[in-house]
Amino acid sequence: MRLLFDSGDSLTVHLRMTGCLTVEPQTAPTEKHTHVILTLDDGELRYEDVRRLGKMWFIRCGEEDISGAKELGIEPFDGALNAAYLRGNCKNSKKPVKTTLLDQSIVAGIGNIYSDEILFAAHIRPDRLCNTLTESDFERLAAVIPED
Repeated sequence: MRLLFDSGDSLTVHLRMTGCLTVEPQTAPTEKHTHVILTLDDGELRYEDVRRLGKMWFIRCGEEDISGAKELGIEPFDGALNAAYLRGNCKNSKKPVKTTLLDQSIVAGIGNIYSDEILFAAHIRPDRLCNTLTESDFERLAAVIPED
């Protein structure tokens, strides 16, 4: 997630497995694992992370983005995520389909549990090689990914 400021500066946030952003009234008590509080006109944006796995990068206007966000693939809810996109990124790969789903440069944000749920719902074995997937398989994956 990228927050843009009026100054042109930005804050890139990667929640990882346990991070959470919430908007709270300024009067709300601060939770134990709140690590960052940004003051808004009408409340606070709070970053909580029990295990401290998340990361943040503050990037000044004109500075190079070092967060790695440019290397990420499309989001699961992006309209461009369809069977043709998946086929184009996977059809020649000899990797297992689960490994490919975990590749953040193809689809951002799919982790271990989500990949298992996606493959179960699409009726595809996790160890199946991408280059053996059929058009029907790609269609099912494209339909299921945004649901999970």
